[in-house]
Amino acid sequence: MMARGGYRTTTPAYSSAHQRVAAARGDAAEHRCVDCGARALEWSYRGDSPDELINPRGLRYSPWPDDYEPRCILCHRINDRAKAVAA
Repeated sequence: MMARGGYRTTTPAYSSAHQRVAAARGDAAEHRCVDCGARALEWSYRGDSPDELINPRGLRYSPWPDDYEPRCILCHRINDRAKAVAA
């Protein structure tokens, strides 16, 4: 049985979730950072998924590729810190 989006599981590992994003949306470097407009280098979790997961290291992520945005490294780190403070 397939889960939402045609995936076999709704609880992938952190690395598998990021692989899903790249497979579905391509390389983040093909996009501009949603915050500053510089070239993006990483896919960044938005932080608002109703299906949010937390890995053993405490990193929040989503199983769904649509819950990620392209960001440059600096903006990705700033965004992650802001979410950690708000949590």
